[in-house]
Amino acid sequence: MTFPRKIGLLLILVAIAAAWSYEAGLSLPSLRWFYSFHAEPGAFRPGDWRYTQERYIGHAFAGLTGLVGVLMIAFGGASTGIR
Repeated sequence: MTFPRKIGLLLILVAIAAAWSYEAGLSLPSLRWFYSFHAEPGAFRPGDWRYTQERYIGHAFAGLTGLVGVLMIAFGGASTGIR
């Protein structure tokens, strides 16, 4: 396994762990960064999607991290010519 593929696997594991820990209610220091984008108190009303924007933004960042990991696994090998 080449180095970019190892990093890709690590990124996928981090994305899965971040989403799982958020849904489980755990506050793991390095993984809660994905979900740390809170709205200011009183900025939005409770029915607005931006009221819970940390959930949507966090899932988007975790998904993007996982996608980058998948791309690194797919295209990170020395046999593809991409280094």
